[in-house]
Amino acid sequence: MTIIAGLPVEYNDRFIRGIAVFAPWRKTPGIYHQSHGACLGRRSRTITVVDEQPQGMDMDPTCSLFTTGQCLGEPDLLASARRLQFFSHQYSIAVLMANARGNSALWDEYGRLIVRADRGSLLLVGQRSSQGWQGDIIPLR
Repeated sequence: MTIIAGLPVEYNDRFIRGIAVFAPWRKTPGIYHQSHGACLGRRSRTITVVDEQPQGMDMDPTCSLFTTGQCLGEPDLLASARRLQFFSHQYSIAVLMANARGNSALWDEYGRLIVRADRGSLLLVGQRSSQGWQGDIIPLR
């Protein structure tokens, strides 16, 4: 199981949003800045930070999950969610959107919503198996 957690990281002498990736093949967590997102390979054990607005065709074809973190409220959140859902369908890649203000979501590689966390202290969990993606919401309080 691979665990992805959002946290501030130091990058170019300032703190920006980032991720920590805990993976079975790593002895220590990988810490990455996250400009527009990061792509993770399911079998290739690769993690690629996406510094420019993702175009899909410039992503590593072995990547199977695109993660992005944001802090958006309505109506920007709705527009962003629509773009990410379309992106997941268009480029056949699962998308995990972590939003600090709620409504984090996971779409599968067909653009189908698997799980969405509403507002509050909630942990969104997604798991991929041979049957596809499954999701769950865990209250933290």
